[in-house]
Amino acid sequence: MNTFFQKFVKVCPKTGRIRKFIFPKGFYKILFPFVGLAALAWIILRVIPKPSRAAYPCMKVATPIASSFVIWLVGLGVSIKAFASMKSAYLNSSYFRTAIFLLIGVVFGAVAFSQYGLESYAGSKDNKVFKQAVLEPNQPMGTPVGIFPGRVVWVHDPAATNENCDPMAEGHSYFAPENTNQDVVDAMVSEVIQSLTGATSDSSAWDAIFKFHNNKRGKGEVGYQTCEKIFLKINATSAWWGNYNDDDLSKVYSSWGGVNSNYGLSETTPQFMKAILRQLIDVVKVPQEDIYIGDPMKFIYKHIYEYLSAEFPNIHYLDHTGHTNLGRELAEKGTTPLVKYSDRGTVLVDVANSGAPVYEDKLYKIFEEMEYMLNLPQMKGHIRGGVTMFAKNHFGSHTRDGANHLHNGLMDPGETGLSKRPGYGLYRVQVDLMGHEILGGKNLFYIMDALWGTHHELANPHKWQMAPFNNDWTSSVLASFDPVAIE
Repeated sequence: MNTFFQKFVKVCPKTGRIRKFIFPKGFYKILFPFVGLAALAWIILRVIPKPSRAAYPCMKVATPIASSFVIWLVGLGVSIKAFASMKSAYLNSSYFRTAIFLLIGVVFGAVAFSQYGLESYAGSKDNKVFKQAVLEPNQPMGTPVGIFPGRVVWVHDPAATNENCDPMAEGHSYFAPENTNQDVVDAMVSEVIQSLTGATSDSSAWDAIFKFHNNKRGKGEVGYQTCEKIFLKINATSAWWGNYNDDDLSKVYSSWGGVNSNYGLSETTPQFMKAILRQLIDVVKVPQEDIYIGDPMKFIYKHIYEYLSAEFPNIHYLDHTGHTNLGRELAEKGTTPLVKYSDRGTVLVDVANSGAPVYEDKLYKIFEEMEYMLNLPQMKGHIRGGVTMFAKNHFGSHTRDGANHLHNGLMDPGETGLSKRPGYGLYRVQVDLMGHEILGGKNLFYIMDALWGTHHELANPHKWQMAPFNNDWTSSVLASFDPVAIE
Protein backbone atom coordinates (compact mmCIF):
# COMPACT_ATOMS: atom_id res chain seq x y z
CA MET A 1 0.00 0.00 0.00
CA ASN A 2 2.88 2.34 0.85
CA THR A 3 4.43 1.84 -2.62
CA PHE A 4 1.12 2.67 -4.29
CA PHE A 5 0.66 5.75 -2.08
CA GLN A 6 4.14 7.04 -2.94
CA LYS A 7 3.21 7.21 -6.63
CA PHE A 8 1.15 10.30 -5.79
CA VAL A 9 2.77 12.00 -2.78
CA LYS A 10 6.23 12.49 -1.33
CA VAL A 11 6.43 11.95 2.42
CA CYS A 12 9.05 13.29 4.81
CA PRO A 13 10.86 10.20 6.20
CA LYS A 14 11.29 11.85 9.60
CA THR A 15 7.92 13.49 10.27
CA GLY A 16 5.67 11.36 8.09
CA ARG A 17 4.04 14.53 6.74
CA ILE A 18 3.08 14.98 3.10
CA ARG A 19 5.71 17.22 1.50
CA LYS A 20 4.43 17.34 -2.08
CA PHE A 21 1.96 15.86 -4.55
CA ILE A 22 3.39 14.05 -7.58
CA PHE A 23 1.69 13.91 -10.96
CA PRO A 24 1.23 10.22 -11.86
CA LYS A 25 3.18 8.65 -14.68
CA GLY A 26 2.72 5.59 -16.90
CA PHE A 27 -0.22 3.35 -15.95
CA TYR A 28 -0.98 5.58 -12.98
CA LYS A 29 -1.96 8.45 -15.30
CA ILE A 30 -5.46 7.01 -15.45
CA LEU A 31 -5.76 7.85 -11.76
CA PHE A 32 -5.10 11.56 -12.39
CA PRO A 33 -8.78 12.52 -11.84
CA PHE A 34 -8.71 10.97 -8.37
CA VAL A 35 -5.41 12.64 -7.47
CA GLY A 36 -6.72 15.99 -8.76
CA LEU A 37 -9.96 15.61 -6.82
CA ALA A 38 -7.97 14.77 -3.68
CA ALA A 39 -5.78 17.87 -4.13
CA LEU A 40 -8.87 20.05 -4.64
CA ALA A 41 -10.56 18.59 -1.57
CA TRP A 42 -7.34 19.09 0.44
CA ILE A 43 -7.27 22.79 -0.46
CA ILE A 44 -10.98 23.31 0.27
CA LEU A 45 -10.86 21.53 3.63
CA ARG A 46 -7.70 23.30 4.76
CA VAL A 47 -8.01 26.83 3.35
CA ILE A 48 -11.70 27.66 3.83
CA PRO A 49 -11.52 27.28 7.67
CA LYS A 50 -8.25 29.26 7.77
CA PRO A 51 -7.44 31.32 4.61
CA SER A 52 -3.87 32.06 5.77
CA ARG A 53 -3.05 28.41 5.08
CA ALA A 54 -3.07 29.26 1.37
CA ALA A 55 0.53 30.43 1.85
CA TYR A 56 1.66 27.06 3.25
CA PRO A 57 4.19 25.20 1.05
CA CYS A 58 1.92 22.12 0.84
CA MET A 59 -0.93 24.31 -0.43
CA LYS A 60 1.32 25.87 -3.07
CA VAL A 61 2.27 22.38 -4.24
CA ALA A 62 -1.33 21.12 -4.28
CA THR A 63 -2.71 24.18 -6.09
CA PRO A 64 -1.27 23.42 -9.57
CA ILE A 65 -2.64 19.87 -9.39
CA ALA A 66 -6.08 21.04 -8.25
CA SER A 67 -6.21 23.75 -10.91
CA SER A 68 -5.09 21.25 -13.55
CA PHE A 69 -7.88 18.95 -12.43
CA VAL A 70 -10.48 21.73 -12.73
CA ILE A 71 -9.18 22.69 -16.20
CA TRP A 72 -9.18 19.01 -17.21
CA LEU A 73 -12.74 18.57 -15.94
CA VAL A 74 -14.04 21.68 -17.74
CA GLY A 75 -12.17 20.83 -20.93
CA LEU A 76 -13.41 17.25 -20.90
CA GLY A 77 -17.01 18.31 -20.26
CA VAL A 78 -17.01 20.96 -22.99
CA SER A 79 -15.36 18.63 -25.52
CA ILE A 80 -17.87 15.82 -24.84
CA LYS A 81 -20.78 18.24 -25.23
CA ALA A 82 -19.23 19.70 -28.42
CA PHE A 83 -18.74 16.27 -30.02
CA ALA A 84 -22.33 15.33 -29.17
CA SER A 85 -23.58 18.56 -30.76
CA MET A 86 -21.34 17.93 -33.79
CA LYS A 87 -22.97 14.54 -34.35
CA SER A 88 -26.44 16.09 -34.16
CA ALA A 89 -25.48 18.88 -36.58
CA TYR A 90 -23.98 16.39 -39.03
CA LEU A 91 -27.13 14.25 -39.03
CA ASN A 92 -29.15 17.42 -39.78
CA SER A 93 -26.81 18.25 -42.70
CA SER A 94 -25.63 21.47 -41.02
CA TYR A 95 -21.99 21.19 -42.05
CA PHE A 96 -20.93 24.67 -40.90
CA ARG A 97 -22.18 23.96 -37.37
CA THR A 98 -20.55 20.54 -37.58
CA ALA A 99 -17.17 22.15 -38.30
CA ILE A 100 -17.60 24.66 -35.46
CA PHE A 101 -18.44 21.96 -32.91
CA LEU A 102 -15.57 19.79 -34.18
CA LEU A 103 -13.14 22.68 -33.66
CA ILE A 104 -14.49 23.36 -30.16
CA GLY A 105 -14.27 19.69 -29.26
CA VAL A 106 -10.68 19.34 -30.49
CA VAL A 107 -9.50 22.52 -28.74
CA PHE A 108 -11.07 21.75 -25.37
CA GLY A 109 -10.07 18.10 -25.63
CA ALA A 110 -6.46 19.15 -26.19
CA VAL A 111 -6.68 21.49 -23.19
CA ALA A 112 -8.07 18.72 -21.03
CA PHE A 113 -5.45 16.12 -21.84
CA SER A 114 -2.56 18.60 -21.82
CA GLN A 115 -2.96 18.73 -18.05
CA TYR A 116 -1.35 15.32 -17.71
CA GLY A 117 2.28 15.37 -16.68
CA LEU A 118 2.56 19.04 -15.71
CA GLU A 119 5.29 19.84 -13.18
CA SER A 120 4.17 21.25 -9.82
CA TYR A 121 5.97 24.60 -9.90
CA ALA A 122 5.25 27.89 -8.20
CA GLY A 123 4.83 30.69 -10.73
CA SER A 124 6.01 34.27 -10.42
CA LYS A 125 4.24 37.48 -11.35
CA ASP A 126 6.01 37.62 -14.71
CA ASN A 127 5.00 34.05 -15.65
CA LYS A 128 8.43 32.60 -15.01
CA VAL A 129 8.29 29.33 -13.09
CA PHE A 130 10.44 28.22 -10.20
CA LYS A 131 10.50 24.82 -8.59
CA GLN A 132 8.75 25.04 -5.24
CA ALA A 133 11.05 24.58 -2.28
CA VAL A 134 9.82 22.21 0.41
CA LEU A 135 11.03 23.38 3.80
CA GLU A 136 11.33 21.13 6.85
CA PRO A 137 12.46 22.24 10.34
CA ASN A 138 16.17 21.64 10.94
CA GLN A 139 16.65 20.32 7.40
CA PRO A 140 19.09 22.74 5.68
CA MET A 141 18.63 23.15 1.94
CA GLY A 142 21.17 23.97 -0.73
CA THR A 143 24.92 23.35 -0.76
CA PRO A 144 26.73 24.63 2.35
CA VAL A 145 29.93 26.64 1.94
CA GLY A 146 32.99 26.89 4.14
CA ILE A 147 36.05 25.17 5.58
CA PHE A 148 33.43 23.59 7.80
CA PRO A 149 30.52 23.80 5.33
CA GLY A 150 27.61 25.92 6.53
CA ARG A 151 29.24 26.84 9.85
CA VAL A 152 28.09 30.12 11.42
CA VAL A 153 30.04 31.28 14.48
CA TRP A 154 28.43 33.50 17.11
CA VAL A 155 30.42 35.17 19.89
CA HIS A 156 28.45 37.00 22.59
CA ASP A 157 30.02 39.06 25.38
CA PRO A 158 27.90 41.59 27.34
CA ALA A 159 31.11 43.29 28.49
CA ALA A 160 31.56 44.68 24.96
CA THR A 161 28.85 47.30 25.50
CA ASN A 162 27.81 49.69 28.25
CA GLU A 163 24.51 48.51 29.67
CA ASN A 164 23.65 52.07 30.76
CA CYS A 165 24.27 53.70 27.38
CA ASP A 166 21.66 56.10 26.01
CA PRO A 167 22.04 56.06 22.19
CA MET A 168 20.41 59.49 21.94
CA ALA A 169 22.66 61.25 24.48
CA GLU A 170 24.63 63.98 22.71
CA GLY A 171 28.32 63.12 22.61
CA HIS A 172 27.68 59.86 24.47
CA SER A 173 25.89 57.63 21.95
CA TYR A 174 26.70 53.95 21.45
CA PHE A 175 29.62 54.76 19.13
CA ALA A 176 31.51 56.72 21.80
CA PRO A 177 34.59 54.90 23.20
CA GLU A 178 33.04 54.96 26.67
CA ASN A 179 30.18 52.72 25.48
CA THR A 180 31.95 50.09 23.36
CA ASN A 181 34.96 48.34 24.90
CA GLN A 182 37.68 48.08 22.23
CA ASP A 183 39.68 45.37 24.03
CA VAL A 184 36.63 43.14 24.36
CA VAL A 185 35.65 43.66 20.71
CA ASP A 186 39.22 42.81 19.63
CA ALA A 187 39.01 39.56 21.59
CA MET A 188 35.60 38.73 20.10
CA VAL A 189 36.86 39.17 16.53
CA SER A 190 39.87 36.99 17.34
CA GLU A 191 37.66 34.27 18.78
CA VAL A 192 35.19 34.33 15.90
CA ILE A 193 37.81 33.92 13.14
CA GLN A 194 39.58 31.12 15.00
CA SER A 195 36.31 29.28 15.63
CA LEU A 196 35.27 29.73 12.00
CA THR A 197 38.47 28.16 10.66
CA GLY A 198 39.37 25.74 13.45
CA ALA A 199 42.70 27.55 13.88
CA THR A 200 44.55 28.14 17.15
CA SER A 201 45.97 31.58 16.31
CA ASP A 202 44.83 34.67 14.45
CA SER A 203 47.60 34.40 11.85
CA SER A 204 46.76 30.79 10.99
CA ALA A 205 43.05 31.70 10.90
CA TRP A 206 43.65 34.45 8.34
CA ASP A 207 45.91 32.19 6.32
CA ALA A 208 43.09 29.63 6.18
CA ILE A 209 40.54 32.32 5.26
CA PHE A 210 42.55 33.67 2.33
CA LYS A 211 43.52 30.22 1.06
CA PHE A 212 39.94 28.93 1.16
CA HIS A 213 38.61 32.03 -0.58
CA ASN A 214 41.30 32.11 -3.27
CA ASN A 215 40.96 28.41 -3.97
CA LYS A 216 37.20 28.86 -4.34
CA ARG A 217 37.83 31.66 -6.87
CA GLY A 218 40.17 29.47 -8.90
CA LYS A 219 43.33 31.32 -7.84
CA GLY A 220 44.81 28.33 -6.07
CA GLU A 221 45.40 27.76 -2.37
CA VAL A 222 47.37 30.96 -1.79
CA GLY A 223 47.32 33.56 0.95
CA TYR A 224 47.25 37.34 0.79
CA GLN A 225 49.75 38.90 -1.62
CA THR A 226 51.21 42.38 -1.10
CA CYS A 227 49.63 45.10 -3.29
CA GLU A 228 46.22 43.37 -3.34
CA LYS A 229 43.58 45.96 -2.42
CA ILE A 230 41.02 45.25 0.30
CA PHE A 231 37.80 47.25 0.65
CA LEU A 232 35.84 47.41 3.90
CA LYS A 233 32.21 48.21 3.00
CA ILE A 234 30.64 49.67 6.12
CA ASN A 235 27.03 50.62 6.81
CA ALA A 236 26.49 54.38 7.20
CA THR A 237 22.77 54.73 6.55
CA SER A 238 22.37 58.06 8.33
CA ALA A 239 25.42 59.77 6.77
CA TRP A 240 23.38 61.78 4.30
CA TRP A 241 22.17 65.34 3.79
CA GLY A 242 20.87 66.97 6.97
CA ASN A 243 22.54 64.55 9.38
CA TYR A 244 26.08 65.99 9.26
CA ASN A 245 27.81 69.37 9.38
CA ASP A 246 29.56 69.92 6.07
CA ASP A 247 32.47 71.86 7.57
CA ASP A 248 33.78 68.91 9.62
CA LEU A 249 31.36 65.97 8.94
CA SER A 250 30.34 65.81 12.60
CA LYS A 251 26.93 64.37 13.42
CA VAL A 252 24.03 66.81 13.71
CA TYR A 253 22.30 66.52 17.07
CA SER A 254 19.79 69.39 16.94
CA SER A 255 17.53 69.67 13.93
CA TRP A 256 14.64 72.08 13.23
CA GLY A 257 14.39 73.08 16.89
CA GLY A 258 14.40 69.49 18.12
CA VAL A 259 16.64 66.44 18.35
CA ASN A 260 17.75 64.77 15.12
CA SER A 261 16.09 61.35 15.26
CA ASN A 262 18.93 59.86 13.20
CA TYR A 263 21.63 60.83 15.70
CA GLY A 264 21.78 57.44 17.42
CA LEU A 265 20.87 55.32 14.40
CA SER A 266 22.46 51.86 14.58
CA GLU A 267 25.30 51.45 12.04
CA THR A 268 28.69 49.73 11.77
CA THR A 269 30.49 50.50 15.03
CA PRO A 270 33.90 52.30 14.97
CA GLN A 271 35.30 49.81 17.49
CA PHE A 272 34.33 46.90 15.23
CA MET A 273 35.99 48.61 12.26
CA LYS A 274 39.18 49.13 14.28
CA ALA A 275 39.21 45.48 15.37
CA ILE A 276 39.06 44.37 11.73
CA LEU A 277 41.74 46.88 10.69
CA ARG A 278 44.05 45.73 13.48
CA GLN A 279 43.68 42.15 12.28
CA LEU A 280 44.41 43.04 8.65
CA ILE A 281 47.31 45.41 9.34
CA ASP A 282 48.93 43.90 12.44
CA VAL A 283 48.28 40.19 11.79
CA VAL A 284 47.93 39.73 8.02
CA LYS A 285 50.46 42.55 7.40
CA VAL A 286 48.37 44.29 4.75
CA PRO A 287 49.94 47.71 4.00
CA GLN A 288 47.68 50.56 5.10
CA GLU A 289 47.94 52.02 1.59
CA ASP A 290 46.14 48.95 0.19
CA ILE A 291 43.10 49.25 2.47
CA TYR A 292 40.00 51.28 1.58
CA ILE A 293 37.05 51.88 3.90
CA GLY A 294 33.69 53.59 3.54
CA ASP A 295 30.10 53.50 2.36
CA PRO A 296 30.58 55.08 -1.11
CA MET A 297 27.05 56.45 -1.36
CA LYS A 298 27.48 58.16 2.02
CA PHE A 299 30.11 59.93 4.18
CA ILE A 300 32.46 58.91 7.00
CA TYR A 301 31.51 60.86 10.11
CA LYS A 302 34.08 62.88 12.03
CA HIS A 303 33.97 60.61 15.10
CA ILE A 304 34.73 57.54 12.97
CA TYR A 305 37.54 59.17 11.01
CA GLU A 306 39.25 60.57 14.11
CA TYR A 307 38.95 57.27 15.97
CA LEU A 308 40.47 55.23 13.13
CA SER A 309 42.96 57.65 11.56
CA ALA A 310 44.77 58.23 14.86
CA GLU A 311 46.03 54.65 14.58
CA PHE A 312 45.75 54.13 10.82
CA PRO A 313 46.49 57.46 9.07
CA ASN A 314 47.43 55.96 5.70
CA ILE A 315 44.37 53.91 4.76
CA HIS A 316 41.94 55.37 2.22
CA TYR A 317 38.79 56.90 3.75
CA LEU A 318 36.21 57.08 0.95
CA ASP A 319 33.67 59.89 0.68
CA HIS A 320 30.67 60.46 -1.59
CA THR A 321 31.68 63.96 -2.68
CA GLY A 322 35.35 64.19 -1.72
CA HIS A 323 36.04 66.29 1.41
CA THR A 324 39.76 65.98 0.69
CA ASN A 325 40.38 68.85 3.11
CA LEU A 326 39.15 66.52 5.86
CA GLY A 327 41.37 63.57 4.98
CA ARG A 328 38.78 61.82 2.82
CA GLU A 329 39.02 60.66 -0.80
CA LEU A 330 36.36 60.78 -3.49
CA ALA A 331 34.70 57.43 -4.17
CA GLU A 332 34.74 57.51 -7.97
CA LYS A 333 31.78 56.15 -9.88
CA GLY A 334 32.23 53.40 -12.44
CA THR A 335 31.12 54.06 -16.01
CA THR A 336 30.18 50.53 -17.10
CA PRO A 337 27.05 48.72 -15.84
CA LEU A 338 28.30 45.67 -13.93
CA VAL A 339 25.13 44.49 -12.20
CA LYS A 340 22.53 42.97 -14.54
CA TYR A 341 19.29 42.19 -12.71
CA SER A 342 17.86 38.79 -13.56
CA ASP A 343 14.21 39.95 -13.57
CA ARG A 344 15.07 41.72 -16.86
CA GLY A 345 12.87 44.73 -16.23
CA THR A 346 9.76 42.84 -15.18
CA VAL A 347 9.86 43.68 -11.44
CA LEU A 348 12.32 46.50 -10.67
CA VAL A 349 11.25 50.01 -11.66
CA ASP A 350 12.83 53.46 -11.39
CA VAL A 351 10.53 55.36 -9.05
CA ALA A 352 12.20 58.66 -9.92
CA ASN A 353 11.56 58.08 -13.61
CA SER A 354 7.82 57.33 -13.70
CA GLY A 355 8.24 53.61 -13.20
CA ALA A 356 10.60 52.90 -16.10
CA PRO A 357 12.00 49.33 -16.00
CA VAL A 358 15.39 48.88 -14.34
CA TYR A 359 17.80 46.46 -15.98
CA GLU A 360 21.25 47.24 -14.58
CA ASP A 361 23.43 49.30 -12.25
CA LYS A 362 26.95 50.69 -12.22
CA LEU A 363 29.22 50.20 -9.21
CA TYR A 364 31.81 52.49 -7.64
CA LYS A 365 35.30 51.97 -9.07
CA ILE A 366 36.66 50.57 -5.83
CA PHE A 367 34.60 47.42 -6.45
CA GLU A 368 36.37 46.94 -9.78
CA GLU A 369 39.82 47.69 -8.37
CA MET A 370 39.68 45.69 -5.12
CA GLU A 371 40.86 42.10 -4.90
CA TYR A 372 38.95 41.37 -1.71
CA MET A 373 36.00 42.87 0.12
CA LEU A 374 34.80 42.64 3.69
CA ASN A 375 31.12 43.56 3.90
CA LEU A 376 30.60 44.87 7.47
CA PRO A 377 26.90 45.42 8.19
CA GLN A 378 25.24 46.09 11.51
CA MET A 379 22.74 43.44 12.60
CA LYS A 380 19.36 45.02 11.91
CA GLY A 381 16.24 44.17 9.99
CA HIS A 382 14.76 46.08 7.09
CA ILE A 383 11.23 47.48 6.89
CA ARG A 384 10.81 46.38 3.27
CA GLY A 385 13.17 43.42 3.11
CA GLY A 386 12.76 41.61 6.44
CA VAL A 387 15.92 40.09 7.83
CA THR A 388 18.76 41.00 5.48
CA MET A 389 22.12 42.37 6.57
CA PHE A 390 24.88 41.59 4.07
CA ALA A 391 22.70 41.70 0.95
CA LYS A 392 20.92 44.88 2.01
CA ASN A 393 24.24 46.62 2.73
CA HIS A 394 24.88 46.53 -1.04
CA PHE A 395 21.91 48.83 -1.63
CA GLY A 396 24.61 51.46 -1.13
CA SER A 397 27.13 49.97 -3.55
CA HIS A 398 25.59 51.15 -6.83
CA THR A 399 26.10 54.67 -8.17
CA ARG A 400 22.51 55.99 -8.17
CA ASP A 401 21.40 58.62 -5.66
CA GLY A 402 19.20 56.17 -3.77
CA ALA A 403 17.95 52.59 -3.73
CA ASN A 404 14.19 53.02 -4.27
CA HIS A 405 14.53 51.34 -7.65
CA LEU A 406 15.41 48.08 -5.86
CA HIS A 407 12.44 48.04 -3.50
CA ASN A 408 10.11 46.16 -5.85
CA GLY A 409 12.44 43.20 -5.45
CA LEU A 410 11.71 43.07 -1.69
CA MET A 411 8.78 41.68 0.29
CA ASP A 412 7.15 45.05 0.99
CA PRO A 413 7.96 47.51 -1.83
CA GLY A 414 6.24 50.44 -0.10
CA GLU A 415 6.54 53.66 -2.09
CA THR A 416 6.75 51.85 -5.44
CA GLY A 417 3.03 51.13 -5.20
CA LEU A 418 3.41 47.36 -5.58
CA SER A 419 1.48 45.30 -3.04
CA LYS A 420 3.24 43.11 -0.49
CA ARG A 421 5.12 40.18 -2.05
CA PRO A 422 5.34 37.41 0.58
CA GLY A 423 5.81 33.73 -0.20
CA TYR A 424 8.07 31.67 -2.41
CA GLY A 425 8.81 31.61 -6.14
CA LEU A 426 9.15 35.40 -6.47
CA TYR A 427 12.05 37.49 -7.71
CA ARG A 428 14.20 38.74 -4.82
CA VAL A 429 16.83 41.34 -5.66
CA GLN A 430 19.03 40.22 -2.74
CA VAL A 431 19.81 37.02 -4.64
CA ASP A 432 21.25 38.99 -7.56
CA LEU A 433 23.43 40.99 -5.17
CA MET A 434 24.62 38.05 -3.07
CA GLY A 435 25.40 35.95 -6.13
CA HIS A 436 27.12 38.70 -8.13
CA GLU A 437 30.63 37.91 -9.38
CA ILE A 438 32.04 41.00 -7.64
CA LEU A 439 29.73 41.72 -4.69
CA GLY A 440 29.54 38.06 -3.76
CA GLY A 441 32.53 36.58 -5.55
CA LYS A 442 35.13 38.92 -4.03
CA ASN A 443 33.67 38.85 -0.52
CA LEU A 444 36.50 37.30 1.52
CA PHE A 445 34.16 35.93 4.18
CA TYR A 446 31.15 37.22 6.07
CA ILE A 447 31.64 38.90 9.45
CA MET A 448 28.86 40.88 11.08
CA ASP A 449 28.89 43.67 13.63
CA ALA A 450 26.07 42.63 15.97
CA LEU A 451 27.16 44.77 18.92
CA TRP A 452 24.25 47.21 18.78
CA GLY A 453 21.53 45.32 16.90
CA THR A 454 18.08 46.71 16.25
CA HIS A 455 14.81 45.92 14.48
CA HIS A 456 15.02 48.02 11.32
CA GLU A 457 17.39 50.12 9.24
CA LEU A 458 16.36 53.53 10.63
CA ALA A 459 16.24 52.64 14.32
CA ASN A 460 18.51 53.24 17.30
CA PRO A 461 20.03 50.21 19.06
CA HIS A 462 17.45 48.31 21.08
CA LYS A 463 17.90 46.08 24.09
CA TRP A 464 16.75 42.53 23.38
CA GLN A 465 14.57 40.80 25.93
CA MET A 466 15.16 37.13 25.06
CA ALA A 467 17.98 35.01 26.49
CA PRO A 468 20.94 35.28 26.46
CA PHE A 469 20.56 39.07 26.11
CA ASN A 470 18.08 39.46 28.97
CA ASN A 471 17.19 43.12 28.48
CA ASP A 472 20.66 44.15 27.33
CA TRP A 473 22.32 45.09 24.03
CA THR A 474 23.09 42.31 21.55
CA SER A 475 26.88 42.59 22.13
CA SER A 476 27.75 39.99 19.48
CA VAL A 477 29.92 39.22 16.46
CA LEU A 478 28.93 36.61 13.86
CA ALA A 479 30.94 35.09 11.01
CA SER A 480 30.60 32.52 8.23
CA PHE A 481 31.84 31.62 4.76
CA ASP A 482 28.23 30.90 3.79
CA PRO A 483 26.19 34.03 2.89
CA VAL A 484 22.86 32.22 3.02
CA ALA A 485 23.53 30.52 6.33
CA ILE A 486 24.55 33.72 8.12
CA GLU A 487 21.69 35.79 6.66
